[in-house]
Amino acid sequence: QSLADVTVNDISQRYKMQEELGAGAQATVYKGLSRKNNQKVAIKVLDAKELEDDELYDALRMEITLLRQLRHPHIVNLHEVVRTPDRIYIIQECLGGGELFEQLLAKGPFKEDYALAIFAQIVLAVDYMHGLDVVHRDLKAENLVFSAKGSPAIKFIDFGGACTWTPDEGLVGLVGTPQYVAPEVVTGFGEVDPTEKPYGKECDMWSMGVLLYVMLSKTMPFRAKEVDQLLKQVVKGKFSFKPEERWRHISQDARDLISKLIVLDPQKRFSVAQVKEHPWCSDAVSKCAASMPKLSEAATKKDKKDAKGGGGLGFGLFRLGSRAGKTPKGQEKPIIPRDGATPGNSSRDGGGGGAAAIPKRFKTGTDGYASREQQFWYAMEISPPSNMQQQGGVKIGTDGKFQMDNVSEEMRAILEDIERKKQGAAGGASNSVTAGGLGAPPPPPPPPP
Repeated sequence: QSLADVTVNDISQRYKMQEELGAGAQATVYKGLSRKNNQKVAIKVLDAKELEDDELYDALRMEITLLRQLRHPHIVNLHEVVRTPDRIYIIQECLGGGELFEQLLAKGPFKEDYALAIFAQIVLAVDYMHGLDVVHRDLKAENLVFSAKGSPAIKFIDFGGACTWTPDEGLVGLVGTPQYVAPEVVTGFGEVDPTEKPYGKECDMWSMGVLLYVMLSKTMPFRAKEVDQLLKQVVKGKFSFKPEERWRHISQDARDLISKLIVLDPQKRFSVAQVKEHPWCSDAVSKCAASMPKLSEAATKKDKKDAKGGGGLGFGLFRLGSRAGKTPKGQEKPIIPRDGATPGNSSRDGGGGGAAAIPKRFKTGTDGYASREQQFWYAMEISPPSNMQQQGGVKIGTDGKFQMDNVSEEMRAILEDIERKKQGAAGGASNSVTAGGLGAPPPPPPPPP
């Protein structure tokens, strides 16, 4: 089956290409305008030669298949896929409100009622996906984007790690983001023997618990300077509500729900159905569902044509193994690169980005990349606030700005970019995106030939 909905000689016949929003290993994303109705879109551009690799082709096919199937108010909308003789263009809605992560940096931790309003939307989207046996596998603040500036409506993006689940086979393979990844995904790490046991939808529920923890405290339940130390904590599953000053005003119900989600045993972890009934969020979820447009019959049907396989082009993922959800023989244990980097990670490029953005990557070592969100959480653990002189230390001053001693150029660039975005978001800066942060956009690049 062809990936494309439409084949043309030149993309300019259907869309006007505008400025670049971001770039990844296999794709570049541009802002664009539809020639037909002048609608703003995000256009992901891939070289057709990349798809001569069978694995990449299968990955892209799965991602497109899932995006065509998923039609929900809180999931990014795929418009169409266009093919030219030498490129593939994936056309998605352009979301202009910025990432949840960026808002968390500028305004977090969130008040409980605001976090609840966001969480209710996430619950409904996950409930919809799980009802169709789709598992996202990379649920995090960077992969949730507000529809428009000032709008509370939020949408899931980046289905590069998503796949369909079947009870017969389950899912295997190390996919996700270290700070959010469920322990059953990280099998065979540290002192924990590999189980080689498939996992399921429960991995998304763990990530939901971590995200709720983050929104309410602007801290992580599992904290470490490097990915290997972090994953050793994850597989043990022990966390606490600290620092106390961040949790003093958070309700017991909110803490209880987090404690029901961040549970080591997947079978004892709350399902999305149980979350919907929990006292902390049941009313909010019901009200959010009541205000949501009714889903079409087609949008709620499981697609049996592609029941196996999974994972698309996982630009933002910490991944081991094939995108078909199978771990290659001889690679059952996670491969942890030096410097805390994680293979194949990337981040969104700011408020004006949009759903389909494959953003600029920050290189953190010779072995890979880590997303801006990952780098932020690692940076917070590098140095205690009282120790400015520690090698590689990072401290947040009383003015809220990063103060750095002996920080590498790569880390300094990341933290400066985060600081610019914080200032832009806090000051109501333009939605435009540059490689360095929020501000005036660069001149539009020439459209792809």
